[in-house]
Amino acid sequence: MNRKKAMLIYNGNAGQKNVEKTLGAAVPVLSQAIDELIVIPTRKKHDAFEFCREIGEDIGQLFILGGDGTV
Repeated sequence: MNRKKAMLIYNGNAGQKNVEKTLGAAVPVLSQAIDELIVIPTRKKHDAFEFCREIGEDIGQLFILGGDGTV
């Protein structure tokens, strides 16, 4: 498993006003253990699937930030 590269996908349409706050808390913690962290929002249905398909085996870990604030 490649721990040097990871992706964080978050719900860009969640409507939460605290998504920036949650990202602000999560990204620095994740970045301490990962050399390259790709942070990308979803905008429409199936975006997360497409991102994973495109990146494929190039990442070692995947994190999902849901609309309810869970990671």
